[in-house]
Amino acid sequence: MRLQAWGAESGIEVTALRRLYELSPQEAFRIVAKDITSGSTRFAGFAAREIKSQEMPEADTTFSRWLRTGELGALPLIGRFATEKLAIQMRERYLAQSWPCLEEVSFITYFVRTLPPSGKGSAGELLRRALADREKRGCHHSLLRQVGQIIWKPVLETQAIVSLDDPDPETVASAVYALSTNGGPSVEPFLWKRLEKWSEQWRGRTLEFDVHPITGGLPNQESLLGPALFGGIPSAKAWVMDEPRWHRLSNLCIDEQCRKQWAQAPVSTVRTIDVSNGGGMYPAAFRVNGYQTSTFEALKDKLKHFPQGTTFRWCPQTFNPFDDFSPGQREEMYRELIPFVTALSMTIEPYAEAKCLSGQN
Repeated sequence: MRLQAWGAESGIEVTALRRLYELSPQEAFRIVAKDITSGSTRFAGFAAREIKSQEMPEADTTFSRWLRTGELGALPLIGRFATEKLAIQMRERYLAQSWPCLEEVSFITYFVRTLPPSGKGSAGELLRRALADREKRGCHHSLLRQVGQIIWKPVLETQAIVSLDDPDPETVASAVYALSTNGGPSVEPFLWKRLEKWSEQWRGRTLEFDVHPITGGLPNQESLLGPALFGGIPSAKAWVMDEPRWHRLSNLCIDEQCRKQWAQAPVSTVRTIDVSNGGGMYPAAFRVNGYQTSTFEALKDKLKHFPQGTTFRWCPQTFNPFDDFSPGQREEMYRELIPFVTALSMTIEPYAEAKCLSGQN
């Protein structure tokens, strides 16, 4: 088989590596780097899917050889881990043809990660070029979201803010997701401004979103942009939905369903922390108050934004027989959260199945 870094592996080796990565990311990265540098790809899918993007200079020679010999299935690894030493080779390879969307994500990830943000041949120039390439292709629809899931740099944030005014609603929705998931507090005004613009444009015109019952056809893409904005603001990384934000969203609704959803802020003061792990196909997910992330450390960063006095409830998916977290792992995370939230003048309740499943106080 040709080298392939897309997809998911299985087996005890990968299970062990995943657990090691939770306990000691540095040691797991060392093992993966040694594996890749040798030309072996036992853990290629795991590395391209779950290991945080960072430089792997010892593997540059292997990456360069794979590029020369056409092993393009390795692009996800190169995009995440190659250094700037491969910039000329990567740029020449990228500009030589039009790429399918998965490959383009890896190229743009590499450029955003390693090249200067502006100037000739820069990350910004190549990113704008990719977003503008729309002739018989739709990679621009999700490019910002997909690259943002791997790496986040100021050049990507700047372009995502610009793309909030893109004429293509799917590109705007991708920008909303990228900014909500990765941006800091400074991006919030841009998301509100875009939602206000959308609300003003479509208020009183919701019938235009309906698909004609006889002629059929695709729904108006603008009908999908509203939910993306109404979903992105509450689930953002860098702030918490409070009562003023809740009412502001309610006032921007343009249909009855939306008004019912945002009519009243939640009465409960308890915030549920839900954690799950689907293994190789569905890696770990950590959720709180509409926000979702793939790492425990990112979850802890999110908790810092809640006000003092907040009460959390620990709700791992103990009831789920397919969940990959062991009882020991769940207990370990819970024990780590207790002093963490206490230091923030918050509290966390232990797991209670009835309360977690019902959502009761």
